[in-house]
Amino acid sequence: MNGQTAHDLRSLVVRRAGQGRRVALLSSDASTARAIEANGCTLLVDPEGPDALRAFRPDVVVGFDGIAEPQAFAMLAQAVPEAELVFSCANAGAASSIIASVIGREAPKGQSEQQVRAWLSAAGYEVAACDRVVVPFQPSGLALDAEAALRALLEQLNPEAAADRWLWLCRRAARKVEPRVPGLLSAVVFEGQSRAATLAALERQSQKPLEVVDSIEAARGQYLALLMPGDTLTRDHFARLVQALQRGVSAWAIESAVSPLEALERGAVDCCAYVVDRDRLGPFALALPRGAPAAEAVLFARLASVFPAALVAGGPSFERAQKPAPIEEALVALRTRPLRMLVGLEEAIAKSPEPSIRALLKDRLGNLMR
Repeated sequence: MNGQTAHDLRSLVVRRAGQGRRVALLSSDASTARAIEANGCTLLVDPEGPDALRAFRPDVVVGFDGIAEPQAFAMLAQAVPEAELVFSCANAGAASSIIASVIGREAPKGQSEQQVRAWLSAAGYEVAACDRVVVPFQPSGLALDAEAALRALLEQLNPEAAADRWLWLCRRAARKVEPRVPGLLSAVVFEGQSRAATLAALERQSQKPLEVVDSIEAARGQYLALLMPGDTLTRDHFARLVQALQRGVSAWAIESAVSPLEALERGAVDCCAYVVDRDRLGPFALALPRGAPAAEAVLFARLASVFPAALVAGGPSFERAQKPAPIEEALVALRTRPLRMLVGLEEAIAKSPEPSIRALLKDRLGNLMR
């Protein structure tokens, strides 16, 4: 970590630790200690163990990479349950770290975001804030255009790949975080006029179990569907989509007679036409901000650019209350994403009339993708 990055991280730590509080610093870093004391805090530096922490009664515990492990979180939850946690750790999924590993360079040790959140939740903490620390771009030695495309691909799958480190602010959870429920379909129905008609259509769905929530954050199900107020569905709409997911390996199933790319070209980006399996999405972030221009088209394009879809023929078994507007940028993005280019190459190979050329190209493509 260069000097500027270390200074920026230290400034974030001091801000998150607050003013005039009792702070236990699980590090002997003199610069961080001076900065926290300069903020009017009473400081305990590098305590010897849980008993020393308990006797100090800190308002905040500050740590760095070594704190990001399940044993440390469990110990702190037991020794100082009222204290906030402020800690930083490297992102194992950062684009810079992954590229360094790919080209044979030493990569910083870190944790995945999902693992850290799971450990915190198991210890009874909830994340109050998460600051992303982005280190200034330093070329790895690859051709710049190749590295830019690789970074775009990694950030396409996981937006957190842009962050080299995080600074977490955590508190003891006021409520227990509910685990994801296998087999449950969460139907997210946003607030608005005619929402009652959509709720009535969901009550008649043959797909069970099914829950209705008003936000993606509240959804507990393995499967997730998104609906706008006023959308209506036939009785077996979601059952057919979930069955397609259960029969195959795709991360999402969509009712369509054409590929997602062709659907987007036609402007058919209906979010109620598909169901996603969140267990197969990995770190891919689902987001559909209400009121954002063409949010449905953007989410549709992001899904289609990363994940091949299971197509369910027939229908339409749904009716939109209001047709969403497509945007040119979503189609352009879908055509230029690296994964889509590989899929397009595969499709072109499959259509080649010459078997020997087709076999040769497929072998070369396999080497490229491994």
